[in-house]
Amino acid sequence: MQIQLEDSLRRAAELDATLSVIVLDVDHFKHLNDTYGHDAGDEVLAALGKILLEVTSDGAFVARYGGEEFVVVLPNRSLENASMTAESVRQQISNVDFFSGIDQVTASFGVACFPRHAGTPRELLKVADSAMYRAKGLGRNRVCIA
Repeated sequence: MQIQLEDSLRRAAELDATLSVIVLDVDHFKHLNDTYGHDAGDEVLAALGKILLEVTSDGAFVARYGGEEFVVVLPNRSLENASMTAESVRQQISNVDFFSGIDQVTASFGVACFPRHAGTPRELLKVADSAMYRAKGLGRNRVCIA
């Protein structure tokens, strides 16, 4: 993921274009696994992966960033467009009907944009990650912009 992000950011800089990043984390995932079992957790991650693949086009890509955390890289997408994409994913994940009896799954999102918020891949991820943690701190199940 790091190499792809570096390449995408380099291209954006060369073309004087934007590149937006969404960092998202499934809310209360450990509790979900502990309550419903790891098969249910796998079901949630698979559903989220399917939703995220639907938003990737035109050079965009999705990567698992750890446990239940994901990164979506959106070349040539404005901050506003990336925020709308994050909000769409947030709504879709909260509307999934799971087979394993899970009531509702939510996720928290952080959005950042190159060059507005950061100039390097590491800084961009850090800023988006901080925005995601702010979303969690504000009550979860929301999108926060860097």
